[in-house]
Amino acid sequence: MSKLNTMTTEFTTYYAHVLKEAEDRNHTKEQVDTIIMWLTGYDEKALNQMIESRIDMEHFIKEAPAIHPNASMIQGRVNGEVVQDMQESTLKTIRQLEVLLEQLNKDEPLSTILRK
Repeated sequence: MSKLNTMTTEFTTYYAHVLKEAEDRNHTKEQVDTIIMWLTGYDEKALNQMIESRIDMEHFIKEAPAIHPNASMIQGRVNGEVVQDMQESTLKTIRQLEVLLEQLNKDEPLSTILRK
C-alpha cells in the first residue's frame, strides 16, 4: 500500500482487514486489540469508538493518546522500507503497527510482540 493510500484508508477498513487476517490464522480480536492499544494508548472504549468512526489512519495515529515508549524497539520492513529508519512519524507508527500485527500472524507470543 502506498504512503498516500495508507494514510487515507479509513481505520474501520484497515481494522477489518487486519482482524480478518488474524482470525484466518487462528488469532483473536482480543489479541489484535491488545496490540493496537499497546502501541497507541487507546483504551477499549476509545478503540471501539475509532472503529465505528469514519476517521482515516493518519488521524487515528495523530489522535492516539500516547504512542508506547518501547515503539522505538520495533524493527522490520514493510513494503521494502526499513521501519526503524523512517523519518515521517505518523507513517512510521502505522508501519510499526503493521510489523506488530505481522508478528502476531507469524505466531510470535504477545510478550515478545509487546516488547516485554
